[in-house]
Amino acid sequence: MAEEALLLHDELLLLNYLRMIEKANENVIYMIFRASDDYTISAPSLSRLDFTVKRSISADAESGSLFYNTPEGEEICDISERIYINDEPVGVLQAGFSQDILKNQVDETLRRTGKIIFIVALLACTLGIITSMLLSLKITGPIRELTMGAKSIGEGNLEHRIAVRSNNEFRELAKEFN
Repeated sequence: MAEEALLLHDELLLLNYLRMIEKANENVIYMIFRASDDYTISAPSLSRLDFTVKRSISADAESGSLFYNTPEGEEICDISERIYINDEPVGVLQAGFSQDILKNQVDETLRRTGKIIFIVALLACTLGIITSMLLSLKITGPIRELTMGAKSIGEGNLEHRIAVRSNNEFRELAKEFN
């Protein structure tokens, strides 16, 4: 859409495109396009900006960024980027972003990410505890049976047999007791 507007020199289409971007992103304060043939399109219009953009952008300016504060104290990140069509420079796009809104968005994302990490860690710990308890029961169950069988035999009940339920070293030990 923007490329078409630039190729056709359709200022209204380009202005609508810049306004659409501005409305879709709450942190965009302004967008200015300065073409190589010296026409300037801005959203909102330059006359509506209640502060002065601290650097003037010419159509052959280099890409870069600058931070400054408005008279109201809002921190602005001003970014400019050269625009090319078919490897030919056609102008410069300059956009001002509210650092306050960006910081709030980053902070909210970090809070949500922290909550997600906490929940995942909590679930992992819970799963680890349950798994270790089940594993410990699987290991201590046969040992408990052997202990009870040894006590019974120690009390003189020589007819007592220990149930053999596994195919490991506990089975061999139970066989020896029996």
